[in-house]
Amino acid sequence: MAAKATQIIPGVLRETSNPLLLKADIGKPSKCGYKLPDSNFTYGKINQRNGIGTVDGLITAKDFSKYQLNNECFKKKVHHSTRNKISLPPDVVFGVPTKASLPINIFEHKEYGYTQEEQQLHLAKLCNDRKSEISKRHRGYSETRTSFLRRHKPSVDPPPLWQMPKFQKNALPALDTFRNEAAREKAFQKHQTDSIARTGLFGHGTYKGA
Repeated sequence: MAAKATQIIPGVLRETSNPLLLKADIGKPSKCGYKLPDSNFTYGKINQRNGIGTVDGLITAKDFSKYQLNNECFKKKVHHSTRNKISLPPDVVFGVPTKASLPINIFEHKEYGYTQEEQQLHLAKLCNDRKSEISKRHRGYSETRTSFLRRHKPSVDPPPLWQMPKFQKNALPALDTFRNEAAREKAFQKHQTDSIARTGLFGHGTYKGA
């Protein structure tokens, strides 16, 4: 029985023919390979020759390559697309139509003019408030009257225009032809309204011609 377990008996498939149940001979390692064919064996796929080429006398690979170049021997691949093909006219133009250009200044003025101005004013106000808040925060002391007076610069009146010495004191005119101050103001008001039609820089000349 031990001899039968170490060899394969040809014929009908038996339990002893299972390679997993085979046991190695005593003192010899188990065989884990297959025998190679003889030296005359050719590896690869069988070349299915073209019957028409055989009739024409094509035997070598060079003759086959020339024949295939001159004749369509290969099957064309058919691409099956899952998308539904849409028939379009030949003169169709793809893409989005170009919109008419509009100057940016007109666009901003009509659409966003007031909104943009209000937004800029609001941002400027926020920036100024932020700067004042930061300056107060980093000052380090509270505002008092002493600190205010230290930074206060009183306004100084500009120096008066130069006058001649005789006019520096309350100089009065040599002649006073008005009866009182009310008559003087009334006369000057009438002269101001009448000076439009007169010549001269201050309207003291003659009347302008029509």
